[in-house]
Amino acid sequence: LPGLVRVIRLGEVDIEKLKVVDLLIVGSPVHGGRPTPELEAFLMKLPSNCLKGIKVASFDTRFEPDDHNIG
Repeated sequence: LPGLVRVIRLGEVDIEKLKVVDLLIVGSPVHGGRPTPELEAFLMKLPSNCLKGIKVASFDTRFEPDDHNIG
């Protein structure tokens, strides 16, 4: 995907600017199978259908060395 790439902290996201996004990637640590309360609150504030037509991906930033036979 050619074009502008921006990395934005969750607290700095302007939901109105999502209208011009082609791809949204969200990363968060996961605790007890849930994203952080801040990310969950952000997702709940998104208006219905505001991500329609936007490709979306997410990833978990948690890493445990023991889970990967490291250390």
